[in-house]
Amino acid sequence: MKKVFRSMFTLAIVLLTLLSFAGLVLAEDVQLNSPVEKVVIKKDKNGDTYARILIKDAKEMNGVSYNKDTSAMAFGDMVADAKKLKKGDTLKCIASKSDFRGGTSYQVLKFLK
Repeated sequence: MKKVFRSMFTLAIVLLTLLSFAGLVLAEDVQLNSPVEKVVIKKDKNGDTYARILIKDAKEMNGVSYNKDTSAMAFGDMVADAKKLKKGDTLKCIASKSDFRGGTSYQVLKFLK
C-alpha cells in the first residue's frame, strides 16, 4: 500500500512540475500598436508607482472580429513614459503577453517611438 501511495505521490509531483513549466512557456513577447482608451497612475501597497494603460485589443472568434478592453501594465522605469500617454494616443511598445482565466493582459517591457 505504501508503495502505491508513494508512486501516486511521485506522479502528482511530476505532473505539477510539468504544468508549472507549461504556464511559463505560454507567455510570449508581442509588439503592441493600439489606441489608448485610458491611463491610470496608482501606487501599490509598497508605495511604488505603476501605470495601467487600457487599450482596445482586436479579437476574432468564429469569423467575427471584435474589440476587447485589455490592460497593459507599466512598472518601474516604464511609468515615466506611460504618464505621457493620453486618450487617443497610440501605445507602441514591446510587451509580455499573458493569459489567465480567458483574459489577456500585457506588461510593458519597452516603449517604442
